[in-house]
Amino acid sequence: MKERITPAQVVRHHAKLCGIRVEDIAIAPLLMVSWIKPAVERIAGLLACSPCKHWLYGDSCPAYTGAVNGRAVSVGLLRVGAPTTVMMLEEFIACGARTIVGLGYAGSLQPSFPVGSIILPTACISDEGTSAHYVDDPSHIHASTDLVEALSESAKAQRVPVRAGTCWTTDAPYKEFAHLVERHQRNGVLGVD
Repeated sequence: MKERITPAQVVRHHAKLCGIRVEDIAIAPLLMVSWIKPAVERIAGLLACSPCKHWLYGDSCPAYTGAVNGRAVSVGLLRVGAPTTVMMLEEFIACGARTIVGLGYAGSLQPSFPVGSIILPTACISDEGTSAHYVDDPSHIHASTDLVEALSESAKAQRVPVRAGTCWTTDAPYKEFAHLVERHQRNGVLGVD
């Protein structure tokens, strides 16, 4: 008996049911994801992407693939919540995604960082239960330095103002108590999602 079901097994099973190979799901190594359907649709449109018709979630959480400067890129919609987000990301990885960039909303925790500002997370304070399954110490989660640098340089080249720093993530938005917000503000945390 196998110890667990893996994302690769789920993806292979799905492909088999569709009569295709995993590669035919057409997820590119570079993946941009969001929890915001209009953002996903807009990005997919700007990149002239085609729907990944064999993606596991079909139209309920679509995925698209296109190209930027000759490099294949996929765009996908995620479901809200750490468990479902991670489940879907694991399946994207099993389909070939290797570099993943997420685009979402966050609440500002700094008065000098008004609504509409762009945060480039360099680290994360996890206040949810899923992260602990993926890192040894959920209190020290850091983004890829290379990816942060590449995104920062890209933003600078496009004259898009961004601020890099730590974010707080929680699956309990109605438990963002004032004392927690104040503590994170004092510690320089930029935003909460």
